[in-house]
Amino acid sequence: MAPAISVIIPVYNVAPWLRECLDSVVSQSFTDLEIIIVDDGSTDESPQIIAEYASRDKRITAIRKQNGGLGAARNTAIPLATGDYIAFLDSDDKIRRDAYEKLYEPAKKYDCDIVYCQTAYLDDQTGNITEEDNQTALPLFKKFRGTHHSFSLEDIEPEKIFSYDSFVVAWNKITKRSLIEKINARFPEGLIFEDMPFYFNTLLNAKTLSVVWERLIYYRINRKNSIMNASNRQGEIVEILQTIARELQATKSRTGYDYKNALSPFAYQELCYKFKQIDRNKLGKQILDQILTVDDRKRFEQEMLRKTSFVSKLMSKLSRHKK
Repeated sequence: MAPAISVIIPVYNVAPWLRECLDSVVSQSFTDLEIIIVDDGSTDESPQIIAEYASRDKRITAIRKQNGGLGAARNTAIPLATGDYIAFLDSDDKIRRDAYEKLYEPAKKYDCDIVYCQTAYLDDQTGNITEEDNQTALPLFKKFRGTHHSFSLEDIEPEKIFSYDSFVVAWNKITKRSLIEKINARFPEGLIFEDMPFYFNTLLNAKTLSVVWERLIYYRINRKNSIMNASNRQGEIVEILQTIARELQATKSRTGYDYKNALSPFAYQELCYKFKQIDRNKLGKQILDQILTVDDRKRFEQEMLRKTSFVSKLMSKLSRHKK
């Protein structure tokens, strides 16, 4: 009989935190789990720790592959999952002991495609757990709190989906495996921001949603050497937005709804915010037309001219000053 939930945990050089993560999963009050751990070519003690846990818990499947990044590690595990639902967990985070019990209850009761939960911060330097009223509190769904046990995508304003009300991560939910298979949802490989396309693709193709209004996930912050410190890769947002736009076209063919108008303001803000890190060769009209409406494209082109003109004038002044 298939397990209720397949938990996918990608691992890369996280030995100092891995035991805490795995302990939080294997000790879950909800035991009908399949645990797939993908070692993405770790060079520390992570492989030995994984082998230790796999030897004593038959629910664990351990996979070792060449290093390919977070997206590739998750993608390796998705076709191997057999659970009714799939959950992702980063290997430096941990979950509350009743997390999957809490998430599976509404999933089963209302036949949900996705069930979300709130997140708390776990400070790696102090060990303190804090709760903040920000994206982790799921403001996108706040109007349903206390009034709806489940709701549909049509109940959410499209412009709010592509806004900073969305907490765009892969690990604060369980998603029906049949939905992931139906739309062939996967993570971009070799890029940061890989959660974005998967998040929007699954949400926009879901029919029934629910939220557990409790902080079941502990997201580790202030961790040294975290991939989120890779600020020099912010320019990869262009490829991510293109991926989202392509998936929106596929969604339009299935649902008849065009989300490009909703995506465009979000894309505009992301491009402006990360402008300094973006390769200008990736900002041609053909590419911008994929992710922006005509009005937003013209607005962004004007913003590019303003910023590049400012930089040119500044460099000219500095050059004259040196002379």
